Amino acid sequence: MYITAASHISAQQPMCEEWLSDPKQYSAREYVRAVDPDFKEWIAPMAARRMSPIIKRAIATSKDALRKGGIEVPDAVISGTGLGCVENTEKFLDAMVRSGEQFLQPTHFIQSTHNTVSSQIALLLKCHGYNNTYVHRGVSFESALLDAYLLFKLGKIDSALVGGHDELTPDYHKMLQKVDFWRDNAFASEGSTSFLLTKQNGGNALCEIKSVEILHNPCDIASYCEKYNVDAVMSGVSGDKQSDSLYDAIIAKYSNQSTSFYTFKDVCGEYFTASAFGLYAATCKMSEREHQTMLFVNHYKGEDYSLILLQRC
Repeated sequence: MYITAASHISAQQPMCEEWLSDPKQYSAREYVRAVDPDFKEWIAPMAARRMSPIIKRAIATSKDALRKGGIEVPDAVISGTGLGCVENTEKFLDAMVRSGEQFLQPTHFIQSTHNTVSSQIALLLKCHGYNNTYVHRGVSFESALLDAYLLFKLGKIDSALVGGHDELTPDYHKMLQKVDFWRDNAFASEGSTSFLLTKQNGGNALCEIKSVEILHNPCDIASYCEKYNVDAVMSGVSGDKQSDSLYDAIIAKYSNQSTSFYTFKDVCGEYFTASAFGLYAATCKMSEREHQTMLFVNHYKGEDYSLILLQRC
């Protein structure tokens, strides 16, 4: 399975790779909204007025990835999201309370479901193929990626549009703060990242995904990584000391092998599908031909680990 193209909207400069050389830095426990581009290039202004930020971002990154990859309609659209369309959900619930459950607008309800993102993308692209959404908290994107990986292995598809999309409203941010979701030097954010995946390398692939694994409560994650012989590691170190300490054993394992180490949550922030941005950052490093192989490793609350092996084309 090859990553042919990728696009992102995040706390960094969107729809480009220029931020890699000089990323924006944010303060600890700060709440950072994504930096949105001008959506007119991808979405008609009249249509954009009825869309929430997460849907506009997902459509823009999807269209940008397809344009870069030279494919108009993929065989499958698969998304991962931890929160879904939070803004539309809040609008619908707020209207329900204010109007006494009467005279409600159906648009906010229709666009509040988690699978709205994949559905809207498919409708705009006129893609009538496989369409699925995964809502598995911190491994939502990895679950979508694993689904695509299996479909490629089974020979059911030749291309797939896979993305990780989340938005964070001020009200929901306050709720998560109360349960101490962000600690120490980590900061809260949101983002949308889309990948065009293909079965074959058409000569323009950025890198190859050799394997995708999701582990639940592994006994010894460092020992499990012994089968991966890589020269670079991209980890989900975020600035949260308790969370970051869970990567120590993995980093120690590769520290004596002249391995390069990279992080991504210190530039994109912490959110449920931040791993999609992390894989995008890893892909950028691989496309620069700095490394032959790279292991992407991330965990959610120390319970679910994702391991993705990338190889240079």
